[in-house]
Amino acid sequence: MKRFEYRIFRARDGALRAILDSPLGNGQEISPEELRKLANGLLEIADATERTKLGRQELWKSGVIELE
Repeated sequence: MKRFEYRIFRARDGALRAILDSPLGNGQEISPEELRKLANGLLEIADATERTKLGRQELWKSGVIELE
């Protein structure tokens, strides 16, 4: 896995949430180094979600995190 694609949106309860689009699926063999990259990528997405401000007409914002 080389990247996470994500969208940040406002949920029905008004809170911001992220949807991840990634090739990670069931049955993956992942090394400790790759797990650390995944964890760092998820932390970046969490930070971006907290920083995001959606305008009244914006439904979502998209982003990409490169893992390598």
